[in-house]
Amino acid sequence: MVKLHIKLIGDDNLDINVSGIKNKNKYKYMENNISVTVKTDNDKLYIDRICNEYIINLVFDKNNNTESTYTVFGGTKKFILNTITNKLKINDNKIELEYEIEGNKFKYLLEVVHEGEIKKSNK
Repeated sequence: MVKLHIKLIGDDNLDINVSGIKNKNKYKYMENNISVTVKTDNDKLYIDRICNEYIINLVFDKNNNTESTYTVFGGTKKFILNTITNKLKINDNKIELEYEIEGNKFKYLLEVVHEGEIKKSNK
């Protein structure tokens, strides 16, 4: 288990600390009712966000523009999103990302603030 600090600046801003799982180059955590998986692969970053309304598979490449997908349940509509990576820094315990999707700009930060067993307080 790890304690993560997640920050997203965009249409809606988010700044939370959550417990998650880190396994080599992959992080998993819950953001409200959304399951988030973040995977790194050299100069690429993959973020999957899954909830009962949609699945969004974001692909970021330090060197190229990419296509991400957004699938809405119900009518099962799938949209292709043009994704531009402006900044991508991947370290052992920190990921910094600045990107654009369909002209909207976002900043994303994932930072490990504590690794190992997380004990719950009795307070």
